[in-house]
Amino acid sequence: MRKGQSTGKVNRGAFLRTRVDFPGEKISLSLASLWPLGRPAMPARLRGVHKNAPLNGCEDENTGRRGQSLVEILIAVTLMAMGISFATVLIYGGQNILIDRGNEIKARVMAEEGVEAARSIANRSYANMANGEHGLSFSANKWQFSGPADYQGIFTRKISVADNGSDTKLITSDVSWSANFNLSSVKVSTLVTNWKTALSPPDPGDEGGTPPTGDWTHPVSLGTLDLGAGEQATDLDVINKTVYITAQASVQSKADIFTVNANNPSTPTIMDSLDVGASGLVSIDTSGGYSYGAAIGVIPDLKITNVSNPNDISLTSEFNVITFVEATAIFKTGNTICLAVHKTSFNGEFFTIDVTDPAHPSQKDVFEVNGDVNDIYVKGNLAFVANSRDDEELLILNVSNPLDITQAGILDIAGTTDGTSVFVLDQGNVLLGVGNKLYDIDATNLAALVIRGSVDVGGTINDIYVEQNLVFLATSNPNREFQVVDITNPATPAVLSYLNFPQNATGVDYENNIVYVSVRSNDALRIITSQ
Repeated sequence: MRKGQSTGKVNRGAFLRTRVDFPGEKISLSLASLWPLGRPAMPARLRGVHKNAPLNGCEDENTGRRGQSLVEILIAVTLMAMGISFATVLIYGGQNILIDRGNEIKARVMAEEGVEAARSIANRSYANMANGEHGLSFSANKWQFSGPADYQGIFTRKISVADNGSDTKLITSDVSWSANFNLSSVKVSTLVTNWKTALSPPDPGDEGGTPPTGDWTHPVSLGTLDLGAGEQATDLDVINKTVYITAQASVQSKADIFTVNANNPSTPTIMDSLDVGASGLVSIDTSGGYSYGAAIGVIPDLKITNVSNPNDISLTSEFNVITFVEATAIFKTGNTICLAVHKTSFNGEFFTIDVTDPAHPSQKDVFEVNGDVNDIYVKGNLAFVANSRDDEELLILNVSNPLDITQAGILDIAGTTDGTSVFVLDQGNVLLGVGNKLYDIDATNLAALVIRGSVDVGGTINDIYVEQNLVFLATSNPNREFQVVDITNPATPAVLSYLNFPQNATGVDYENNIVYVSVRSNDALRIITSQ
């Protein structure tokens, strides 16, 4: 049968399923589509479908495609909205992460700064480390505890101090801040030690012992000692209530060094004395059972005395660094002696000497100061030298390698007055005597030393000892040979009190709230304390 023709016989079942194909078109005809017009609707049972179902084969393909496109658009819009939302979350979330990270870095820097500040406060005086929470302030080039906390922008810093043993404190620097309704914090901790008591120095007395107590606005004399006729005290060193005192006598045969028992400060007594064969000793440093003295009058310049038994002292050795030039100052550090002499035109003035074996000292190096060296104080690898040069009254030398001394820094005080004495707590706290004036100096930056303050004490400053905020001076002021200066504010040091002696005070030392002063008079040793 050709396409488009019918057999003329209709079978009901076949008729309902009859499909007629026309060339170029595809049309599905069902019985419902052939039901005559005007006749009642074909029963659903004949259509074979539910009465509300669409007629099979009569679905519009364009309508189906339009429905499908609408669904695709809705899905695409939903996905796009989700993508935009996700991108927004990423952007703002990333910004918050960066801000939080930046705050954390700032807080950590602030916390580490807090630890270093607390350590510097402890180094100045362990007594400052009171338990509790503290804030920080920076004034007069020093960190100080101030209030319960300190603030920088959104950050709050608290320094917590707590005991961690008998001579150790636990320092915790806690920096907190609030951002995006979250409270965050960074903590950095360290330990600081009261090294003066926790670590035994070679000679504990040389480290001062306990801090000053009582009323130093009213010092009182505990006792005095006469070294004998014609003996004028020049310097002293105190270790565990034994005083090692040097003298210059009216005749060369008299004693140059004395050991004194000061267990009872009101009645000090001489244990032994020794003539070391010089016109006198003008400076002394005692360590490890030996006293090292700077000699004048005859050679040699260095005299080493065995004082391991203070009741029976003896000369161990002597060493000459230069002929016909007198020694002026001495300081022992480790196994090295730093010895100074007056200005000379044919050699240096600052010497390092190896005393690993005190019986056989040997020279290591010499440095040309080109001036009289009047005092030496060694702290760490640096030797601070008070001298007579008008352009550098304070000279700082690097002695980390005693075989190769190098210059590290200088300070020029205006005028022509000599640097006469020096004492160093640390690089940030150097006390220098220049003529009548006491200078408080910050030598943290060796390339640019800073004078913080000064005070005129009315007489040449011959020796200095510093303990916490008090400076004890031996001076040539005819009415105030012994003076106490308060340096609580380095910018304005002030004379706190004084005592009058018959002659110039030449040396000063401190131990456990007692000050020992050497004097060029019959009462060569003066012992002083607070009221």
